[in-house]
Amino acid sequence: MIGVVAAANVVSANQAPIAVGVAPLFVGEEKIVEGVVTAVEKDVNVVTLRLGTPPQSLTVSLIIGLLTRFPTKPEVYYAGKTVLVGGIIEKFRNELEMTIRDPARIEVVDLEMASDPKLREQQEAMKAKVQSLEERIRQLEAEQQKPQGQPPPE
Repeated sequence: MIGVVAAANVVSANQAPIAVGVAPLFVGEEKIVEGVVTAVEKDVNVVTLRLGTPPQSLTVSLIIGLLTRFPTKPEVYYAGKTVLVGGIIEKFRNELEMTIRDPARIEVVDLEMASDPKLREQQEAMKAKVQSLEERIRQLEAEQQKPQGQPPPE
């Protein structure tokens, strides 16, 4: 029965999540998939999230309507986070994908809630990379604010 996973929210559905790596075994079935968002892309009214890394990956297309209830800038909000996504796993051009129109079908998972230790490691690594990049941005911004052509104060 289609729509069973579309409960009040993804996690409340009575179904254990599957890892991205086993998603190919469930093409055509409605499942909850757990994975780290490793890449994002925005194209007009579709935000594409890649869970996992190829060849074990799933593309999740978020259809952003005019009166959307998705978070503001979902391409930023979901990047690097572990999510649960509920829907039908489909195969298109030899790639696994899931199309989501309702934000209740995708949920960010706290690091401690992630069921797979590999997912926790991936998320921790992604967070460390983001923190490192944020620090580098702060350094570059500070360098730009320094007056040009003047020796540093002694």
